[in-house]
Amino acid sequence: LLGISAACAALLVGATLWLIPRVLRRGLRPLEELGEQAQQIRAETLATRFPAADLPEELQPIARRWNELLARLEQSFDRERRFSADLAHELRTPIAELRSAAECAMKWPETRDPATDRDTLAIAQQMETLVTRMLALTRGDRTQIAAATEPVALDGLVREVWSGFTARATERRLVATLALEPVVASADAGLLRSVLANLFDNAADYTPAGGEVSFLLENRDGRISLQVANPAPDLDSGDVNRLFERFWRKEAARSDHDHFGLGLALARTFATAMGWTLTARLDERGWVVFSLLSPQVSPPVMVG
Repeated sequence: LLGISAACAALLVGATLWLIPRVLRRGLRPLEELGEQAQQIRAETLATRFPAADLPEELQPIARRWNELLARLEQSFDRERRFSADLAHELRTPIAELRSAAECAMKWPETRDPATDRDTLAIAQQMETLVTRMLALTRGDRTQIAAATEPVALDGLVREVWSGFTARATERRLVATLALEPVVASADAGLLRSVLANLFDNAADYTPAGGEVSFLLENRDGRISLQVANPAPDLDSGDVNRLFERFWRKEAARSDHDHFGLGLALARTFATAMGWTLTARLDERGWVVFSLLSPQVSPPVMVG
């Protein structure tokens, strides 16, 4: 009996030592395959997705989370690639102009025109503005813009900021209609000023000559709403959806070196940093309407 028991025990131990590693290897094979697929992922293969449906039930949640992560990474990489391509496209022309001016100055130094220096300075300032705006957008993407909220008399700020564009509006025979309810908003004054400046700059330059720019500021259900509207005969609904894209400009305006297609993107970035929302739409008249809405849920303080 002792011999039989010892033999059975030895047989059982041997069978266990032989069987368990094989069962474990078979059970862990899907996990190993998942790890091998993850090891093959590179920046160029972010479109890869893990076959969650083919995996054991215990591994399917992991595969789904990895697929969601890959989708976010793919979107981020695509955005960065478009950003780099757009930036290179925007810098190519001013760099070529600088090179041409430098080559002419070196080739014919005795005939150097002082206007060349002014043009060179203007090109350098244009590039500096572009880089500054791109850095601001990058900080916004990384949520590094700190908003210091304080009470701001929004109606007074609208009038003050628009006064800086009245000369341009007069030159283009624009008529400004201001319907401003006196309200105080909780916002970052510097960021809010930049949002307004970018919206007004867009309206002053792209409203057809002799057209109207409308401003409506009101307390809407306990939230402060500012609408800036102007005729936009060249825009359609598809264009409106792209207004906040970086470097996007309507083809007719792409030769305009005063605009980089970054102002509205900056305005939305700054608005988001304050917790505000900035949207655009086309109304039934064919006017583009930009709506800036505060996050305020209680009625704002009224200014008498």
